[in-house]
Amino acid sequence: MSRVQRLVSDTQERGVQSQKMCQKFIDRGYPKNIVQEAQLWVNYPKTSKKQSECIPFVTQYSDYSDSIVQVLRRHWYILKNAYPTVNEFKLPPLISYRQGKTIERITFLGMRTKGMFPCLNCVQCPYVHRGREFVRPNSDLKIHLRGYYTCVSKFAVYVLICPCGLIYVVETTQMIKLRISQQRSAINLGNMTLPVAKNFVEKGHTSSDQLRFMVLETIPPQKRGGDQELKLKKREVCWINKLNSLYPAGLNRDYDFFLFI
Repeated sequence: MSRVQRLVSDTQERGVQSQKMCQKFIDRGYPKNIVQEAQLWVNYPKTSKKQSECIPFVTQYSDYSDSIVQVLRRHWYILKNAYPTVNEFKLPPLISYRQGKTIERITFLGMRTKGMFPCLNCVQCPYVHRGREFVRPNSDLKIHLRGYYTCVSKFAVYVLICPCGLIYVVETTQMIKLRISQQRSAINLGNMTLPVAKNFVEKGHTSSDQLRFMVLETIPPQKRGGDQELKLKKREVCWINKLNSLYPAGLNRDYDFFLFI
């Protein structure tokens, strides 16, 4: 019946076809009262729900949520009077809550699985080289990871893996996902000043989606005021040497031994 309502544009013809369809259902054994109810439901005009004009305000629920809402509504008139032409400020916001933190979510007594895993909350997750160990392409060298790493790890030494098997070891103090975003952007732009992007262009790799990355190690804050960034740079040199990623075996051009002096 909905099909008749949708396909027949002429009002008079639609009524005739609707009656014929009802009779066909009755002839096939459908109860007459159910057929009539279906016909009324199809013919009854549908009313669309009016969208609320209130601005949605989404926040995390806590012990102070009720107080925050009261303050917000009490002083909403300031925005309303200051911007009378803005329709969104005419009504107080629609308050919505997401679940707050619980003790179960904050505390974790178990042992975290060691390895590299996606954070499941960023656009770089599909390019994570997952696993508990790193196997250097084109060799038998296998490195077991000693920590739990994701796209949001900081102060990390990580490896970029090209589809041709060449690797590039580098350190960063930022979140890994930010550096990967910059590396992929350089590849898409064909930046010949950066080794990984240059290799993609020279080897004819078609897309930055072919790039993979894995965190090898993170450096925690140093005890007694040690230089965390200096320690990170030293570990980068060690990993470059350990994985033999200097050109032509890899994409690293050099490293600085003066860090150890």
